[in-house]
Amino acid sequence: MALLFCLSLFPFATSWMGDNVGDAAPAAAYGMVLLAAGAAYSLLVRVIISSQGEDSLTARAMGRDTKGLAPVMAHAVAIPAAYASVYISYAIFVGVAILWVVPDRRIERVLAEQGRCQRQAQLMVTLFQRRDPGVNDRRPSG
Repeated sequence: MALLFCLSLFPFATSWMGDNVGDAAPAAAYGMVLLAAGAAYSLLVRVIISSQGEDSLTARAMGRDTKGLAPVMAHAVAIPAAYASVYISYAIFVGVAILWVVPDRRIERVLAEQGRCQRQAQLMVTLFQRRDPGVNDRRPSG
């Protein structure tokens, strides 16, 4: 719910910053909304991982989540930077957006590795069954 709330603040912050280009307060407020949304996302990821376990696919895919935590730190820097120079904050906002334009392949990579392991296991079972064709005909006694 925290993430949804933070995301609901984007229209207000974007509109205020757009109406007051070059002003520090709207840029700082926009940075706070970005910071809150990034922190809520990171918290959500941690809650999902803790519910699934530290050895889950999600935990393996996210790893240390550098790509998720770096923007949070960047937005934390952008907030006070808005009062020094609004354009530094704008540059940070654009830089983080460009970072997220690059697709995040972590989940795909882990799922591909899991698929390879499953295919290898299926291949091993198939090879074992071909070597010992009567293995499927055996029934437990009793």
